[in-house]
Amino acid sequence: NFLHPNLLVANLYPLIEKALAKKHLLTLHASGLAIDGHALLFSGVSGSGKSTVLAQLPKESLVLGDDKILIKIQNGKIMAIPSPLNDKVIVDDLPNTGVPVSGVVFIKKQSPAGITKISPPEALPLILNQLLTPPFNNDIRKMLLVVSKALSQNTYHLSYTLGEDITSIIKEITK
Repeated sequence: NFLHPNLLVANLYPLIEKALAKKHLLTLHASGLAIDGHALLFSGVSGSGKSTVLAQLPKESLVLGDDKILIKIQNGKIMAIPSPLNDKVIVDDLPNTGVPVSGVVFIKKQSPAGITKISPPEALPLILNQLLTPPFNNDIRKMLLVVSKALSQNTYHLSYTLGEDITSIIKEITK
């Protein structure tokens, strides 16, 4: 059925991305939380555990999204904004002005559990790979690079296996 919601969104997604890009909004394949006024984003390939990690984190945190986060530059800061394209969670009560991003965590299911800081040169291609906004024109290409370079400054690698409590590991970087 061509009116199925998932099929409809899949067909409209390129048009939505282009409209968002015209408003200087980029889409990052990530889940995210607002903790103490700052956004912590969790990125990784599909099935890496972004939603699983989100479910384990403090309940007093505000969920920004489970699969896609909008990113924009505002007053020299990288801001995370809930995306209307999230399909697993409904995001309410957040200002559409966004939350400043304090870090990006790339998730990988593997042992042993732990978190390590990634150098900016190592993080940059990971971030560029997870930005879903196509480079429509030179302005968007420049914005993609500026955002990627800024996000790469505070980036981590999280390793874990299913069933492990990672709350204490994440608290290491949210201090």
